[in-house]
Amino acid sequence: MEEKLQDLRSRLIVAQHERDQDTQTTAVMLRELESKLAVERSAREKAETQLEDAKQAAQRPSTVAVSRPLEQYEKKITDLQNELEQVRSRLKKAEQQSEKPPLLLKIQGEMEDLKFQHRQAIQQERNRAATVEESARNLAQSHEDRVATLEARLANLSLTVASYDRTRQDDLQAIQKLK
Repeated sequence: MEEKLQDLRSRLIVAQHERDQDTQTTAVMLRELESKLAVERSAREKAETQLEDAKQAAQRPSTVAVSRPLEQYEKKITDLQNELEQVRSRLKKAEQQSEKPPLLLKIQGEMEDLKFQHRQAIQQERNRAATVEESARNLAQSHEDRVATLEARLANLSLTVASYDRTRQDDLQAIQKLK
């Protein structure tokens, strides 16, 4: 009884230790994702600020604006808008990653692997079926060719037999006449 109690206590300690490690690992991952999220947010805010500055600079007339062509401002605005969109998409991905637990990510990865393996197996089976079908078509064609050749030979042989039969009939008639 004492041994069972000791064994149960040791299992409980091991399980609690594993749970603590999982909690620590998850906490580290969350901190990393939060730091990535903060970096992406600051990059987005910086890009938005630059975009606003560029828009305001393009709208207000100044000596610099007069010396530079309008196309350069439009290009700068377009570039900043593109950069902003990229930062927004990275931020969205980081937010989505921070929302998903690690186990879900692992399961999704395994699911993608299984889907890939399934697609490969289907493609291999299709290729094998196509090869078998092609072989069957080739075999059927060779059988048809052989049948056609045999039919031609049979027709030729029939003509030859008919010719021999006529010759034999002619010979028999000639023999009858000679008698």
